[in-house]
Amino acid sequence: MTLHELVSTLKVPLAKVSGVHRLMRYLAHIGFFDIVRIIQENQEQKEAYALTYVSKLLVRDSDHCLAPIMVDLILDPTISSSYQQLGKWVHDEGNQTPFAMALGTGWWLG
Repeated sequence: MTLHELVSTLKVPLAKVSGVHRLMRYLAHIGFFDIVRIIQENQEQKEAYALTYVSKLLVRDSDHCLAPIMVDLILDPTISSSYQQLGKWVHDEGNQTPFAMALGTGWWLG
């Protein structure tokens, strides 16, 4: 899919197209999409984005789509409640992080 096809399908405002382009380049850089060259009907080569194995796992209606499982996991009360307890694990009663406790009070003052 070319950038033009992507922003047209998603109905992205013209002012935001450059941001989508930067996002897609970043996602390609980290391996979420592949950048490919395609030849269009007028024999012009265009840059396009192709799915990788990883991104295919999020495509709706595929046999291996993980998106519904990920949503269930995120909304699971057992998982979400553990995130709510993270603050208690990071801070003790004196409101110091374990890092600060290990180095001693006032370590940043020199």
